[in-house]
Amino acid sequence: MPHRSKGYFYYEYIYESEWDEENTLVGGKDDSKRPPFHTAYYTEHREDHQGQTAWYANKVRPAIEADCKKIIDKYNGQNLDKYPKESKDRPPNRFNRVMKPFSWKAVKEMHFYWTEKLPTTTEGERKGQPYGREI
Repeated sequence: MPHRSKGYFYYEYIYESEWDEENTLVGGKDDSKRPPFHTAYYTEHREDHQGQTAWYANKVRPAIEADCKKIIDKYNGQNLDKYPKESKDRPPNRFNRVMKPFSWKAVKEMHFYWTEKLPTTTEGERKGQPYGREI
């Protein structure tokens, strides 16, 4: 099977992090998870199955872990440059709760494929631009 030469590896996922404790103020709905973090990564590359597998292992997985940890720190209000993690002076997040540490179990793959044309953003200031970020 001939491989096409111009296109992209594309990986889209959501990260559904859980809170570290139940919210006793919420009644009648599942509030155990925060709204998911949803994004995608892409890299220009010719169609290549082995290359796509290597791209996932060497580029995508480290990017997922780094980005999700950054989001977790942001929502936990852990500005570690100014406040130690254990500091009682660090500002709380807007949910006034703490997210659990990063876990691969919370990563949900949405799409993983090679494509000639990238999906685009459909709204906002990035409308018409590729969805996600290049890695």
